[in-house]
Amino acid sequence: MKNPRAKRIKILMFFFSLVNLLFAQDKGVDSLMNFAPKVFIDCNFCADEDLLFFKQEIPYLNFVRDRKTAQVQVLVTEQNNGGGGSSITYNFIGLKDFLGLNDTLVFSTSANNTEQEIREKGLHYFVLGMMRYIARTPVGEQLKIESDLKSTNEEVKDRWNNWVFETVLYGYFSGQETIHSRNMFSEFGARKITPGWKFLSSVNVEYNESKYSIGDTEIIALTHAQNLELLFVKSLNEHWSAGGIAEAHSSIFNNIKFSYKVLPAVEYNIFPYSQSTRKQLRILYSAGYRHNSYLDTTIYNKLNENLLAESIQIAAAIKETWGSLNFSVEGFHYFHDFSKNRLTFGSSVSLRLFKGFSLTFGGDLQLIHDQLSLPLEGASQQDILLRQRQLSTQYEYNSHAGINYTFGSIYNSVVNPRFGD
Repeated sequence: MKNPRAKRIKILMFFFSLVNLLFAQDKGVDSLMNFAPKVFIDCNFCADEDLLFFKQEIPYLNFVRDRKTAQVQVLVTEQNNGGGGSSITYNFIGLKDFLGLNDTLVFSTSANNTEQEIREKGLHYFVLGMMRYIARTPVGEQLKIESDLKSTNEEVKDRWNNWVFETVLYGYFSGQETIHSRNMFSEFGARKITPGWKFLSSVNVEYNESKYSIGDTEIIALTHAQNLELLFVKSLNEHWSAGGIAEAHSSIFNNIKFSYKVLPAVEYNIFPYSQSTRKQLRILYSAGYRHNSYLDTTIYNKLNENLLAESIQIAAAIKETWGSLNFSVEGFHYFHDFSKNRLTFGSSVSLRLFKGFSLTFGGDLQLIHDQLSLPLEGASQQDILLRQRQLSTQYEYNSHAGINYTFGSIYNSVVNPRFGD
């Protein structure tokens, strides 16, 4: 009697042979793509659609999914710019055949750019950076370079003098027979960012209301808050900055009728600010005055109080070929009582341990001893269930962790959108 398992294996092998035969019809024996540079795009904020666009528009590169097999790693980093958009940096890192052949290109986007405009601009700079690698392969002989650039002596004039304004207004409404909710948010912001100065301001109003009908009883959960924030920074040199922070806000959730603070601040960056897209190690110190007026008497029998406080924060950010690391620790306390303090830790790590395997984890932890605004009457069961009041706590945390492992073909340049993803 024949072995049924062996028969099934033969059928399966025949099926894979047939599939490979069909695909082989599309391949040349000595395809030029065998000489195309293998490129790994290292970008933790890029959407899948962005990478798909690159693959479709640049068919003369081999896009690979693992750094270990790449000849060129493109490390992509992003920072917010003064125009409400981003300053994006491409770090081209030569590996294997191109070891030591490195380059850096930077381009900027604005808040008015559409997603497609940003993709096209990113594609343009990506191709510019890759040309030095392509030129060293047989693929470079087949490329034709064209330009529509025309000579001009016109100067760029900015009638807004680097000022950018932004306004946001949205509402969210939902409901069913026994639950109705409405959430509204509005914000206005103005900013001016130059190499020498940075000024940011924003004011926002938030309103949240939910109604629950339980039999003949109606329960209403209501919270609203208003915030004003101002930040100005003067660049002193490649390592030092000085400025100040001013804030004002009110919040039912936090038992704040009105609060404002003014905090002068100074910052020192161990690395030059010009390297901030790749690495930062900043020490920020601030100290100043705060006034609080409360909606209800606090657990310390206060309706108003004037406070002096200080804080120091150390923040590190590193983006390298092996992954990325972000870490910060901040200490804060009031001068009138050093036991009223808060210590905050935050971190996120992404590591490429070996071919195809990556590990990510992070989180934050707050050790809380500065809740001066807690109401004397405490929180009702309704407040707790509906999250209408801040609760007393000595700590707060959140965390995340994950692993990713992929294997198989190292190439992923082919795009086939049929039947969706």
